[in-house]
Amino acid sequence: MPLPPPLTGDVLVVSPHLDDAVLSCETLIGRAGPLDVLTVSTARPTTVMVTEWDTLSGFRDSDEAMEVRLLEDEAALAGTPHRRQHLGLLDQQYLPRGERPPEDAATLTAWVDAWLTEHEGGLVLLPTATGLLPDPPPPRRPLVVRAARRLARAGLEAGLEAGHGGIRLVRAALSRGEARRTAEPSTIEPPAIGGAGVNPDHRWVRDTLTEHLAGRLNGRLAGLGRGGSARFGYYEDVPYGSARPGQDEIDGLVERHGFAVQRLEVPVDRVAKARRIACYATQIAPLRFGPHGLDEPEGLPELERYWLT
Repeated sequence: MPLPPPLTGDVLVVSPHLDDAVLSCETLIGRAGPLDVLTVSTARPTTVMVTEWDTLSGFRDSDEAMEVRLLEDEAALAGTPHRRQHLGLLDQQYLPRGERPPEDAATLTAWVDAWLTEHEGGLVLLPTATGLLPDPPPPRRPLVVRAARRLARAGLEAGLEAGHGGIRLVRAALSRGEARRTAEPSTIEPPAIGGAGVNPDHRWVRDTLTEHLAGRLNGRLAGLGRGGSARFGYYEDVPYGSARPGQDEIDGLVERHGFAVQRLEVPVDRVAKARRIACYATQIAPLRFGPHGLDEPEGLPELERYWLT
């Protein structure tokens, strides 16, 4: 399928993990001309770790996870002319307390600046970092319930009989509330679709480079790279965009940073894309949110979406 002209020149796809470029950008991965894929999270923790995601993916520990995932990525891009670049930062799941050190941002922005210097007029593509947002906190319980709980806590702490009365009051109030909910039809609609929540690595990559590149675009960082400016844009993350469209995030970015974007929707060869995604065998099951997996054409969107500044 022919590519829109804005996607035919020098392109750098910034991939937070070892699968995001292939999951989201078959339009580009399948093109004949070479491009660069910079994967950010490619380092192994110095101390072997066992995390929830790696366990869901079938790995014993972080060492096995990174070894296999690097091989999967190599297989997915085998036979293409594209250049695989590894930044060597840790996945958020491996960070102490989940917090990134400040030098990570400097490493990422410096790498992208160097690429822009070498590829004058090149396009840098970032994830939209979309996905399901956390549920809002539940409403506070009625005053009578809160007061009864305070009474119960005070009574129990003091060893008084009043505490038991307070607990009974709370239980009675909760039972009445449950009876009302059962008797009255609910006005709260359940979510229409499930899906992946916002990924912190995607959000960090996007926000770090957006701040940096938008500054260059607006002339605040003139002198970094040739001409001091940069062409950049975004790709809609798969599978996150199936739960909440990337346009939601783009609208917020435009409002915060003041740049304009051109939206592109490109039909994708879902058979070829599913075949390439199948190379990431360990990630298929954890990333399945519907009746079809991402290694099946039916499990993939028919269009890939891009927004270019």
